[in-house]
Amino acid sequence: MSTLSPSEDIRSVTDLKRHTREILNHIHTTGRPVFLTVNGRAVSVLLDVKEYEK
Repeated sequence: MSTLSPSEDIRSVTDLKRHTREILNHIHTTGRPVFLTVNGRAVSVLLDVKEYEK
């Protein structure tokens, strides 16, 4: 897993709703988690299954 890229790896829940496929593809291809925010505060993390199983 490479280093965090705030512009790509921190997304709002609204972004997730609008760009679900794009965000899931990003997680799968980079292997990096995506942190989800609500009102600017981190609330959850999406992680590729392969990374989770490590």
